[in-house]
Amino acid sequence: MKITTHNNADTPGLVRFDADLDGERIELEFRSDDIELVARPEAAVAAFLLLAMSHGEDIEVDQPLDPRFVMNLESILDTYACWSPLMKRIRVRSDVSDARPVRTNHREQVTATFCSGGVDSAYTLVKQMDRIDRLVFIHGFDVPLANETGRRRASDGLHRLAAACGKELIEVETNLRDVIRLKRPTPRLGAWEFSHGSALAAIAHVISGTIDRIYVPATISYPRLNSWGSHPVLDPLWSSHDIDLIHDGCEAPRFEKCTLVAQHPEIVENIRVCWKADMGEYNCGECEKCVRTMVAFAALGALDGNGPFATALTPRLLRSTDLRRRGYEKYYWLAYPDLRRRRPDLARGLLYMLAASRVRRAARTFRNRLVHRTGRVE
Repeated sequence: MKITTHNNADTPGLVRFDADLDGERIELEFRSDDIELVARPEAAVAAFLLLAMSHGEDIEVDQPLDPRFVMNLESILDTYACWSPLMKRIRVRSDVSDARPVRTNHREQVTATFCSGGVDSAYTLVKQMDRIDRLVFIHGFDVPLANETGRRRASDGLHRLAAACGKELIEVETNLRDVIRLKRPTPRLGAWEFSHGSALAAIAHVISGTIDRIYVPATISYPRLNSWGSHPVLDPLWSSHDIDLIHDGCEAPRFEKCTLVAQHPEIVENIRVCWKADMGEYNCGECEKCVRTMVAFAALGALDGNGPFATALTPRLLRSTDLRRRGYEKYYWLAYPDLRRRRPDLARGLLYMLAASRVRRAARTFRNRLVHRTGRVE
């Protein structure tokens, strides 16, 4: 895979990388109206690495790579190869062997955090409030580029969140997730859970002309760590002399994060957790993730009315919610004691939801096993 970098001096908010993969040209773009972007070759390597590994193609870059980044590449390759047999060991070569000069200006250091508006990023924002200067939101990751309504709603909410916290919001848009999905050789590679960490690293490097360090909010706490794209082992390895990536928040499970965030109503009022409100509300208030978050904040006494959700949390809503994944039960049980004390009606609805969901899961399991054995759907 040959990678070519393009940085148009006349368009400081646009960076483009081209790559040849199996004889096909891939065009990757990053755009922003809020910050000058730089065509760091490290961004291209981070963006294309999983595609190259899955195709078994070495990477050749037309610009020199940062020596710190190069030093960590072997560990990055080892980690991905260990996580999946689909990831083949490859080599990354730079056409120019001399190291790129390290930035020498003495301006004040700027710290940012990736922020989608969810519980994980809100926790990092609260925890590191005094250190963080800017929030970075990426269009094209959880909100598709084609979804203009969803993007506008997300942008408006995050602007409110940034203003409430006295921070500046930086918005970057990219087609990177679309490229990964369209060019993946296997569904596993296309799974965002596996590839989003390297995608965040690519964003970090294109904004590294202005940002010196950036927090990557943790999704998973230490006891539950697995082969997840953003990981406390991997994220720091993507760093260079231009920018440090810091994985933050593994020490706290989700309910503990909600407990800290609940102390800041201005953040709760702008929380954004829903991935199903594609063309509708900021948070639909009906999907399991919305319900899980509402239960936590209601238990903590931090949900004022609907809050940022389109519907109110009611016993009826809880009874109608199907908890399809057993692993999520623990989040509800952690909230149950406080919910029973504050809202006994909701606590009863929660108990019904948990019991009914177990019955539904058992019925689905039985049906799937029956179909597997008999080949009949009826």
